Amino acid sequence: MPCHGGGGSHRRADQVGTARTSLTAFKITVAGGCTALTRVQAQALFTTSFPLLQGVMDITLKQSGRLPNNLAIATFGDNELLDFLECPVLSVAQRHCEVAERVLELVLELVLASLDEPKKPKPGLTSIRRSLYRRGSLSRR
Repeated sequence: MPCHGGGGSHRRADQVGTARTSLTAFKITVAGGCTALTRVQAQALFTTSFPLLQGVMDITLKQSGRLPNNLAIATFGDNELLDFLECPVLSVAQRHCEVAERVLELVLELVLASLDEPKKPKPGLTSIRRSLYRRGSLSRR
């Protein structure tokens, strides 16, 4: 028995379907034993690395020819090319020089320290802050 209602693709609750998409999200509505799938435009995108963001952007540009201007993007890693995007972008980058300096300090401590227990460096945690960059349309405000 078919499901009827407004907008979206409709399937019986026991039917399975898949969809490939880039920046399209789906709103799922379940009522009266029927599931309605409605496409909605994604408002935000978060990726855990810059290469992943590049992949999502590549697929989106191939499918729709452009990134939506109102899409908010957040990612780890930073690149000045993000400034050319029309949408707002927040990127968080590691401070590589600070990380390298701290690693060298620890290695030098180990090399220069005698084998006496009091002089050996103790295990611990070193915290190094990251840098937050405003890119895309945020860089022009």
